[in-house]
Amino acid sequence: MATNYLGITKIHNREMMGVGGVWVTGKWDGMKWEALVFADQPTNKKFAIGKSRISKLWIVNADGDWLYNFDRGVDVPAKTSAAANLQSRITHNLARVIHG
Repeated sequence: MATNYLGITKIHNREMMGVGGVWVTGKWDGMKWEALVFADQPTNKKFAIGKSRISKLWIVNADGDWLYNFDRGVDVPAKTSAAANLQSRITHNLARVIHG
């Protein structure tokens, strides 16, 4: 799957710093997003969005308004259908793109 399907603009691997996970940043349909994705599921399943291996994900619009935020739990539910669609696209595909 090509990374442009998710609008990925930057990948920062934290594992070289001795901590797990990869921060991934992207832009899609006028929204910006950032996610922390791991190679494996967390021990505590509440710390990830379903089986996505994502423990943190935020989506904002062009003005910087929060459209969605998950930080080991939903802080801001999707405020628009576009944000919900992007959240779904990211959670269903990002871990495979980054970690295989």
